[in-house]
Amino acid sequence: MVLGITHSQDYKDSVCSLQAENAEWKLKFSKSASKSEQIEFIRQKLIADSIYVETKPVINTVHGRINSHEDRNGNYCGCKISFILVPKGKGVRYNLNLNSRPNLIEVINSFNEMSVENIFYMLENNNSALGPSGKCGVVKLTTKDKDLINLIKNVW
Repeated sequence: MVLGITHSQDYKDSVCSLQAENAEWKLKFSKSASKSEQIEFIRQKLIADSIYVETKPVINTVHGRINSHEDRNGNYCGCKISFILVPKGKGVRYNLNLNSRPNLIEVINSFNEMSVENIFYMLENNNSALGPSGKCGVVKLTTKDKDLINLIKNVW
């Protein structure tokens, strides 16, 4: 008697482009000449990264959650660049993640040179800023714009 065993696996592409996209974006972003150009790069990256979803199970540590993602094919992709919006003097910060809050597209589309006061970026491993979520870099936008602050409060 011959016993045959087969294993069924879902087909998964072996390549995820997130890290290559991150590297290319970081290079272009760091060379951008103006705040309006940086804002447009940020908008494009946030939208492009929305195809990458957090892997399950999410691993929580004492320092925060481990920021790892997969693509639509289920391939492990590593981490995304973290984008946060900080209203000055409010003591809060908002993680700009379209996967967890799709309505943030309204906020992201309202970014402009007047509504975004400053853009700070740490594009290398930056666990000091956000713990494990800052592993692939952090971009922090600050604002004093009342309309933008009210909009994110309403959308959040």
